[in-house]
Amino acid sequence: MTLHIYTRPHQPATRFFVQLFEGKKHWVRCKPRSLVRCHKCNKLRWAKNCTVQVYYDAIYQWCRPGKGCKA
Repeated sequence: MTLHIYTRPHQPATRFFVQLFEGKKHWVRCKPRSLVRCHKCNKLRWAKNCTVQVYYDAIYQWCRPGKGCKA
């Protein structure tokens, strides 16, 4: 049995793209001080302190290293 874990690269939450059909990209911009909710700690953070991972069915926001979630 083979297990494949699919992951996407992190992009800045202030400017990231969503891959559309036929290879077209849709760019999304957020103001640096707009609030986004971190998927791990469930707290509101400024977009400039977060990254995103874009999948075909979801967009996950994460705190940037050293800017939020405490391990």
